[in-house]
Amino acid sequence: MRRTIQPWLWLNLLNLDAPLIAVLWQVFVARCRRVELDAAPTAVLAGCVWLIYAADRLFDTRFTQDPQRESPRHKFHRRHRKILIGMVGVVLLNTAWLSWTHLAPRMFRAGIILLLGVGLYLGVIHLMPDRLRQYCPKELMVSLLFAIGTFLAIWSDDQRIGGGFFLFFALCWINCTAIEYWEWRRRLRAQSNVLHRSTLWIGTRVGTIALGLATWAMLIPETRVPEPICIAVALSATGFFVLDRFWHKLSSDALRVLADAVLLSPAVLLPFVAR
Repeated sequence: MRRTIQPWLWLNLLNLDAPLIAVLWQVFVARCRRVELDAAPTAVLAGCVWLIYAADRLFDTRFTQDPQRESPRHKFHRRHRKILIGMVGVVLLNTAWLSWTHLAPRMFRAGIILLLGVGLYLGVIHLMPDRLRQYCPKELMVSLLFAIGTFLAIWSDDQRIGGGFFLFFALCWINCTAIEYWEWRRRLRAQSNVLHRSTLWIGTRVGTIALGLATWAMLIPETRVPEPICIAVALSATGFFVLDRFWHKLSSDALRVLADAVLLSPAVLLPFVAR
């Protein structure tokens, strides 16, 4: 009998967790930097992030060698492949129309360049031979593209976001690496592929790196990075530190959801940031 899907897992299965995180951080950082954003850049960001994650998982299920070792999100995409492909088409058309008609030319051109980077990532990860794929730092590539996409609209109006960008990028890298490493460890290294050396190095030190990031964030002067951003980063990094201590006691589903949930720290601080 099919296992009942828990309600709190649906955001992950439907690829809605990543867009939620991206939009939340975009709105939060924009408010902290006093950057006015209309609804179009936020809607385009949500659509693009959803498309990338959906396409990535659909590609994974298309080229996987062992469906029995798939995660619940990949099994869900395999089971509902035709429906999800149709949804990808609809979201793609709407996002493309919104980008063409509502984004500023500068932002649109920057988005095209970022789109080329995403295409390169998908090609490298899914089309390269298995023996070469292990040399590509997938977690680093995902984190960098995700952080650039989240900050792109803000950067168009305010170029002084370097510190906040690198803090958020570090959080994303910890998130992607920790999930990949913990799932690899939970399978007792039974999966045939070998993790990239950077993933192994960070994965064995997630708690220490997260605690160091939290400390670093709180020591950055407010003149370089607004204090609310530093607090949000510190809260999320502390969450990874705690998860690293207890990950082996959590189910795979709960661990995956919590690893994304700790990135929602701006939701706590957003009501206190002046518009």
